[in-house]
Amino acid sequence: PGNMLWRRALLFVASLLVVPEQIRGFGLTSLRISPNRPHNLALSCQQKPCSAYASKTITPVLAMLAKRNVRLFSTLPSTAPAQLEEFEEKEYTWKGHSIKYATRGVNTKGNVVLVHGFGASYKQFRSNISELASAGYQVLALDLLGFGRSEKATQVTYSIGLWAELVGDFIREVVKAPAVIVGNSIGSLVAVTVAASAESRGQVAGLVLLNCAGGMNSKLLLRSEGFSPLARAVLGAVFWLVDRVLGTEALARPVFDRFRSAENVRQVLQQVYINRDRVDDELVQSIIEPAQDPDALPVFVKILTGEPGTGPIPLWPAVTAPTLVIWGDSDPWTPDDGDAGRFFKAQADAGRVEMQVLEGVGHCPHDDDPARVNRAILAWLAAR
Repeated sequence: PGNMLWRRALLFVASLLVVPEQIRGFGLTSLRISPNRPHNLALSCQQKPCSAYASKTITPVLAMLAKRNVRLFSTLPSTAPAQLEEFEEKEYTWKGHSIKYATRGVNTKGNVVLVHGFGASYKQFRSNISELASAGYQVLALDLLGFGRSEKATQVTYSIGLWAELVGDFIREVVKAPAVIVGNSIGSLVAVTVAASAESRGQVAGLVLLNCAGGMNSKLLLRSEGFSPLARAVLGAVFWLVDRVLGTEALARPVFDRFRSAENVRQVLQQVYINRDRVDDELVQSIIEPAQDPDALPVFVKILTGEPGTGPIPLWPAVTAPTLVIWGDSDPWTPDDGDAGRFFKAQADAGRVEMQVLEGVGHCPHDDDPARVNRAILAWLAAR
C-alpha cells in the first residue's frame, strides 16, 4: 500500500506476532493472547499517550481481540539455553534436502528420536541427549527441514504433515527400527501425526509429548469452538492482514529482523522459561545463527502464513502407541488447562496415557527442568 499510515499499521499488527512488547508504546502494557484461555483477560492498559494512528486503527482491534484473549502468535521459539554440549552431527538427505541430526549412544534398550519446536534445533535437547544415551538408548535428535542447521528449503509447502513425513522416513531409513519419539510443542504434534499415520504407525514404539501444540501456527484459532462466529470472522481478517504484510518483503523484513535479534530472542525465552538461568548467550546464539541464513526469511513467512494442520485431538483415535505426556504448568502459550491440555488430562483419567504436570515449569520442560523430565522419561521407558 502506498499510504504510509496504512503501511505503519500493517507493520505494527505484524510485529505483534513476534514482539508483544511493541504494544507498550500504544498505551498497552501487555498483550497475551492465548488460544486456550478464551475467558481470561490478558490485556493491560495504562493511561499513556498513544499515537493517533494506533488509537484509531490498532487499539480498537487489540481491545476486541483481548476481550476474547486471542493470541496472535502461539508458536514462538520453544528453545533452550546453557552450556551446549558437542554431539556427533550427521547428515541425512531427504528428498534432495540436507537434514542435520545429532546422535549418541548404542541401542541396548531401544531407540529415541527427539523433535524440537518452532525456531529451535536439536541443540535444545542439550541436557537430554547424553542422559538418555547413558541409560542404554540410541538417541537421535534431528533439525526439522527449515530449522536449525537443516536446509532452509524455499520451494516446499511447510506443514505439520511435511515434517511428519520427514520424521517417519528418518526412522525407516536412518534408525531402521521402531523408535520412541519425544517432541516439544510443534515437535509433539509432529510426533502425534507420525503415530497416527497408517504408513508410519508401525515405526513408532512410543510417544513422549512435551507441552503439545495445537497447530503449526495460530490460524488454528479459526476452527476453535471457543470463539463465536463473529470472533472468528475478526480473527480471519487479522490473519488475512498478517498474511498480506508477511507476503510483502519490504514489510516482512523489518519484522523478521526484529524477531531474530538477540534482544527479542532472549525476551521470548524468558517469557516461557521459569528457570531463567537456562537462558544464556550460548543458547540465544544457537537460535540466532540459523536465522541468518539468506533463505530463513521466506521459510519464516511460509510457516507463519501456512495452514495450521490437524491438531492432536482429531488425530488421537488413530494413535495406538503408548504415550507419556509431560506438561509444564506455567506455560503461557499452551497452558495445561487449554484445549490440548484438558484433552490429555481426560485421556490420562481414562487410563489411555500417562500424564505428569510439572509445577513451576514452562513451555520447554525438557530444558527448563531437564533433571525432572529425564527422570520421568527414563522411568516411563523402563516400565514399558
